[in-house]
Amino acid sequence: MAKPPYTPEGIARQMIGHASAHLVQGQFLGGKHGVDIGVKDGPSLEAHIVRTIIAADTKVVQAVNGRDIYYQPRTNTLVVANPRVPDGGTGFRPDAHAGYFRDQLLRERQARFTRSGIEPELAMQPPDVLVGGYYARYPDAKTRQEEAVKRPPTVQDHFKAKPFTGQ
Repeated sequence: MAKPPYTPEGIARQMIGHASAHLVQGQFLGGKHGVDIGVKDGPSLEAHIVRTIIAADTKVVQAVNGRDIYYQPRTNTLVVANPRVPDGGTGFRPDAHAGYFRDQLLRERQARFTRSGIEPELAMQPPDVLVGGYYARYPDAKTRQEEAVKRPPTVQDHFKAKPFTGQ
């Protein structure tokens, strides 16, 4: 089981430092590609990023250079998770909505073509879009999470599983 390069919570915490530069008078302002996410503080932003990354209907693409691009259509939130940089990536609500995500797919296709030594026809295929967010991208992470929350059996569990028969 390969360990994912980041957890949703860990990457969101990294992004908070970057996002604090956009915090003006208690409001996260939109950057050059989008509008205010609509949260007022770091913990709320962190929770929003985590919810976006793990939502069952979030679309995700494995991008070049170890990045993952998540798009949550219900909230119109795009998160680019990049565990290789100190700020962890970025997140915003794109003005162009799903069109921005489609543009990112085209950019990824071009990046794969220019960086690969493979056949141009194969390189120009669009990257796979998975639906299911982080756990679609890293299915082993869900298994690890489920294993982590299992608790060892207690004495009471032992007696529940094997009722006393009097013998």
